[in-house]
Amino acid sequence: MIQNGVKEKWLKRGAEHMQAKQFEQASICYTEALQKFPKNAHLHYCKGVAHHQNKQLLEAANSYSQALQLNPKLVEAFENLAEAQTELKLFDDALLSIRAAIALQPNRPLTHSRLARILIRLGHYTEAIEATTHALSLDPTSATAYLIRSNAHRGLNQLKESIADLQHAIELDPNNPEYTYNMSFDLLLNEEFEEGWACYEARFKTENFLKNTPQMVSPRWHGEESIEGKTILICPEQGLGDQIQFGRYALILKAMGANVIMPVAPGLVDIMQSMHSDILVTSSAISAADLPHHDFHVPLMSLLGIFKTDLNSIPCADRYIAPDVAISEKWASRFTNKSKLQVGITWSGNPVHVNDHNRSMSLTQLQPLFNLDVDWHILQTEIRPADEALLPHTPLKNWRAELTSLQETAGLLDQLDLLITVDTSVAHLSAALGRPTWLMLPFAPDFRWLLNRQDSPWYPSVHLFRQPQPGDWASMITQITTTLVHT
Repeated sequence: MIQNGVKEKWLKRGAEHMQAKQFEQASICYTEALQKFPKNAHLHYCKGVAHHQNKQLLEAANSYSQALQLNPKLVEAFENLAEAQTELKLFDDALLSIRAAIALQPNRPLTHSRLARILIRLGHYTEAIEATTHALSLDPTSATAYLIRSNAHRGLNQLKESIADLQHAIELDPNNPEYTYNMSFDLLLNEEFEEGWACYEARFKTENFLKNTPQMVSPRWHGEESIEGKTILICPEQGLGDQIQFGRYALILKAMGANVIMPVAPGLVDIMQSMHSDILVTSSAISAADLPHHDFHVPLMSLLGIFKTDLNSIPCADRYIAPDVAISEKWASRFTNKSKLQVGITWSGNPVHVNDHNRSMSLTQLQPLFNLDVDWHILQTEIRPADEALLPHTPLKNWRAELTSLQETAGLLDQLDLLITVDTSVAHLSAALGRPTWLMLPFAPDFRWLLNRQDSPWYPSVHLFRQPQPGDWASMITQITTTLVHT
């Protein structure tokens, strides 16, 4: 009994730290408790939760595993272990852990929803739909389960079903903006632009955007007030590709008589300045308070809704940026003798991108292309270890050491006949330069590429290649190889 009382005191102290969000102190507390009670599964589990909340994923997974060694029937430890493994991108391991949790307690609806989330990351969308449908049979009031099933339907381009699920989620939890924001992806893919852009505004209420909202010093422009003779600040949003693609809206504001300030990611400043000499392009690292006086601000992606962008009103240009002249001439001097087709290649993007597991591929999957009589040039600067090991066995010309800026990348792109690329910022750079660009898309693409078309209304020089089914890069590479042979 005394031992139990001591243990309860440790648990209470750890719980108090957890409640105060003092996760480091909580893990220290549980560590000290485990020195006295090393074989207590619950303490190991609690320590895992503290590590997990503190984003120490490996430590969390280790603590959950230790708890399960002592008590293999601790279902919460299996569930949390699966969560940690998912965040570590150990999806096969996570699948085993969550299935073990279900085997122990088959009627927990949240566990089936967690199973579905893992299946989605593995590209097993039909199984994910089945898992969430079972979760909803156990708990029809779970808005989260509807959201997860919506994501699975979207992975199969089943937009009608995805929208229906999100409508159910909104009915159950009308104050959660995530559901409206997610619905915008389906509506925009389905070319329902007016409602899609309206739903897209819900992003500002989501947790991710709220955490990263910059402090502004001017009122927001909603498209109603005149901006002639006024100065307007375009707030950058999201990735490099978004800033390149939608930066063109600065030209519309300029044409309306506004003085335009456009902060962009630091690496984009030079290349985006080439768009218009009278638009002040500056670094997004500078706070709004330190920028020149401006009368209004507007989020970059909100301009699409303000200008009621649809297929008939996309501001389109063959080429709206250009590399520095000296840089362009330097690259031109290296391509004076082009006896073969000069083709750039990009097969993977930033691994931390939320959709990287769908949009990127391995270098091995491109091998059929390298049998063609073509000069190949690497256009990405980051290469994953497995691909790096394969590089010496490919005909790829490696320019990475010289691609020190996007200006340099633009200079190289200007000398190539074609870029073949997955959906990364290099694709947008090439397309905005007006260079022929073949874009390799996953079966369920980002909303900007729409569905069932080979061209892009955003970029005249882009040709779209699509996976015929989820995860099927091989068929696409075969199609690209055939097309390239006849080019």
